[in-house]
Amino acid sequence: MTPSDIDHLFDRWFSGSLSPEEEAYLLERVENCAICAVAYEAATREFTAIATVLEPKTPSPKLRKRILDDLATSNRFEDLAAQVAQLIDRSLEFAVDLVGRIDLPSSWEEAPFPGVELFHIDGGPAVEDAIVGFIRIEPAGMFPEHRHHGKEYLLVLQGGFQDDSGNVYRRGDLCVSDSDTIHDLTALSNGPPLIYLVVLHNGLDIVGMFIGPGDARM
Repeated sequence: MTPSDIDHLFDRWFSGSLSPEEEAYLLERVENCAICAVAYEAATREFTAIATVLEPKTPSPKLRKRILDDLATSNRFEDLAAQVAQLIDRSLEFAVDLVGRIDLPSSWEEAPFPGVELFHIDGGPAVEDAIVGFIRIEPAGMFPEHRHHGKEYLLVLQGGFQDDSGNVYRRGDLCVSDSDTIHDLTALSNGPPLIYLVVLHNGLDIVGMFIGPGDARM
């Protein structure tokens, strides 16, 4: 249960109506109270899930400027950097810089499958036998059916997807699949493009070809 002195602050924080003093107090509590930190993570996921199903609205010029100014001075994926660092076997500093480049168009290139873009990553020694990178798929787009030659880890950074078993994964969720798994995934149709980190050991069979670690196509 969230401490009562901050429970009422979460909704106002996400709506942007907290005073600077209230926001500083809330962030201090989240940083120093384990229960508060868990509550913050749960509230963030709930807020994100709600946002993905709402009908898009055009912001006012004033709100649009405020959002763009905030994005220019913040890293919206930094809260997931520690998980990224662990999965790719690199330092936290490396991961923070890495996720900060996700929104740069120059970071991405087209995959050999329609509607899919790739952001290649040089992982650490623990993943030298793996395909490592970010993948971006437009809403309702699909990553084709493929077969793993090793274990696969998918960490969702934006949007969400549904696998062919009907399971749904959203921001912050980690999907782990075993070697020899055969599956596809479809980005959710509501919300932003799907962005996720993939670490797939030993390569995969896909659309009639084998793609292994170090292959320029993935």
